[in-house]
Order: sequence, then C-alpha cells, then structure tokens
Amino acid sequence: MIRSRENFVAQLVPFEIADEPLWVSVLSDFKQKDTVWGFVPGTISQPLVLHLGDYNLDGFPDALVILRNTSGSDQRAFLLENVPCNIPSCTSVGRMFHIHWDQTDLAGIQKAVVAAFFDIYEDGILDMLILSQAEGKDDLMIHALKNNFEADAYFVKVMGK
Repeated sequence: MIRSRENFVAQLVPFEIADEPLWVSVLSDFKQKDTVWGFVPGTISQPLVLHLGDYNLDGFPDALVILRNTSGSDQRAFLLENVPCNIPSCTSVGRMFHIHWDQTDLAGIQKAVVAAFFDIYEDGILDMLILSQAEGKDDLMIHALKNNFEADAYFVKVMGK
C-alpha cells in the first residue's frame, strides 16, 4: 500500500509504503540543483496520478508523474525509477524511487498534464505518452516517446484465432 502526506505550502508529498506497523518513506528528495519540485495538487477533474510500469524490465515497478516547480509555473513529467534503497529511511523495505532529472526528451515537454506508460510497438518495452497544454489554449497535445532501452530478453506476443 502506498500513501502520501501533503505539505500544502510547498506541495511536497513524500511517498510512503506500509511496512507494518510503520510507514516507510521511499521518495522524499525533490530538489534538482537549486530548483525544488513538488506534486501538482489534484482536483476533482484531474487527481494526482502516479502511473506505474516497468520501463527498464528489471522486475520492479517504476513510475511516471507530473511535478511542478514550486517557485514558478514550470510543470513537467518525470520518471521515477525503482532502485535499491541507499538511504536510512527505507532500509527495511529495500527499495526507493529515484527521480531522473536528466531525461532530456521529457524535459523538453512544457506544461505537461498527464504522463503514462504505453507499449506503442507491442514489443514488451514500455514507451511514454505525455499530454501537454499549450499556453492560452484548451486543447491538449499528445507526445509519444519511444523507449530505447535494450534488454537481453524480449517479449513475443502470441495471438489466437
């Protein structure tokens, strides 16, 4: 089970998972150089969403999420990779999320609204779909990013009659 607690001033939401009887923080570092990012507060029509998928085929669910610059209006999609824990707060569960700040393709999409994994080429490797909104427009634009991850195992889709 995953929960989050929100700090309404900075819109920072540490992710915690249940490790009975405690909750363990698995993501709490939202700082990229001098910029602090936070989750976009959800609304009834557009709730806070964490889309899960194994983008690197390591057997652990990674995540795509929309973050907002807390000191400005920049809003982008970020990849959260599920990695072995390297901080004291998550040693009991062994895993944590690491934000990939250096994904240039994702960074190039401004005003991101929704991000999700999708297997576009039906090859078993998850690609990314991002919806963004142009400044001053109501219409959304869709961006498809091909995952160029090369694995030593491949997926074969078998279809019957």
